Amino acid sequence: IIFSVAFRFIAMPVRPVLGIWHRFRPTFRTFSSAVTSNGVLFLTHPTMCEHLRETKHPDQPIRLETIIQAVEKAAPTIPGLHWAEPSPAERSTIERVHHKALVDLFEKHAGAFWIGHNIITTAKSCEAAFLAAGAAVEAVQKVCATPAQVTEVGVVYGTSLATGPLPRAAFAAVRPPGSHASAHTYEQWCMLNNVAIAVQDALDSKLVSKVLIVDTGVCHGFGTQRIFAENPNVLCFSVHSFGDYVYPGTGNVEEIGTGEGTGFTVNIPLALGAGDADYVKAFNAVLVPIAEQFVPDLIVVSAGFGAHHEDPYGGMNVTDAGFANMFTTLAALAGRLCDGRIAAVLEDGCSLPALSRCVPSCLRVLSEGGTTPPPPITRDPMPSTLGVLERVKRVHGKRWKL
Repeated sequence: IIFSVAFRFIAMPVRPVLGIWHRFRPTFRTFSSAVTSNGVLFLTHPTMCEHLRETKHPDQPIRLETIIQAVEKAAPTIPGLHWAEPSPAERSTIERVHHKALVDLFEKHAGAFWIGHNIITTAKSCEAAFLAAGAAVEAVQKVCATPAQVTEVGVVYGTSLATGPLPRAAFAAVRPPGSHASAHTYEQWCMLNNVAIAVQDALDSKLVSKVLIVDTGVCHGFGTQRIFAENPNVLCFSVHSFGDYVYPGTGNVEEIGTGEGTGFTVNIPLALGAGDADYVKAFNAVLVPIAEQFVPDLIVVSAGFGAHHEDPYGGMNVTDAGFANMFTTLAALAGRLCDGRIAAVLEDGCSLPALSRCVPSCLRVLSEGGTTPPPPITRDPMPSTLGVLERVKRVHGKRWKL
């Protein structure tokens, strides 16, 4: 089924809330595991559940509430899981990416219901957006920091991260998402571009010199692409749905960046119905060889789960095994290329059962550094996917060996 742009804004029934935060908020403790691991840092905050609480928007608070409950339940099976609450991003950090007028606009409407172009905000939306950006920034800062740079980072299961091995992997479970927000505009469900803010902060702070951004969201993250289109130090790789009436209509193979950034934007536009084999093939045939030649200091994942076959809006057929394969590849790349430094930031995904399974699974993969073999993928890619990958090789062949 092809979903139009307008359909994505059709109100959906408000599902029963699973319960207020104190019913499922994790207690700070350490879970034992037989697996030796450096662990994974999980960042989230209850205020982000209040964004759009009063509406019937598809990005309901229950998305994040479901994830939090699922991670708490699965925590004993996730080696070295650390849990922390982020602080809001500083305005100066946000303005490394976003124009002052855009930030002014959100602050002007803070604490009130507001309908803007292609977006809705409610009483806690501005606070939630600053926290979402802050979570992404802290996720990147923590995985990039050396022990000498770590002081007190907050209570994590009763101890400071400085007292034990520093996790090289992090997952920020946030709302609102950010991949469609560009420097001057908000778009769709996105207010601030969380990933772009975190990456730019890391670059400006000299924590890293080169960053690989991998976007698994079902809709092309054109905001992130636009922000880094001219930057050869940021390689943006996106695999997403593409076709007639598919939002946003960007992300074609020929969009490869501009100026000095030419060749550092890599798009894999897949037809509706693409599944595990198509995504895994795109990763293995294009992402892995390019990443090995680019050699990033850090991998940041725009972790969208809207391509899951259970998602009511995505129109794709990725399963739990497909996401496990993608995250295993990413964690293994991080281990080989950048000392394990990888940070994932939640983007899309509206299937509650899929989110409740996939996010803990991806946390487990990150905590183990991609060392556990993922479930096998038995089907072959669609012929259209193979055609897209041939186009990618022709377009990018001058810069990358594919």
